Amino acid sequence: MMTESGKHIGLHACAFGLAIGIASAIGMLLFGLSAYYYSTGHQLIALMGSVYVGYAPTIKGSFIGALWGLVEGFIWGLIIAWLYNFFSRCCGKWCCPKACCPTTQDKTPPKA
Repeated sequence: MMTESGKHIGLHACAFGLAIGIASAIGMLLFGLSAYYYSTGHQLIALMGSVYVGYAPTIKGSFIGALWGLVEGFIWGLIIAWLYNFFSRCCGKWCCPKACCPTTQDKTPPKA
């Protein structure tokens, strides 16, 4: 995205990573706690626990899973924001023609 002056505005990678990490942590925490209190999803939690060491349908395991979710979500958020910023900056340069990027075209009005 560009401002009127042509300056590039991108995603703040750390803020985006933190937002995705917190959302992922809340999801994993709630999923683990619901498996503990309502006794459903134990097999899925066990399968996820084979990837996320310590994640189990217990209170302690739910918080461990939330920590895993925070770390993994943060890393994926950083990667996604970096890729977004990279490709939005290259618009009109080597990766796509100028015709597909209206913000990089000449904004002078046509002569009458």
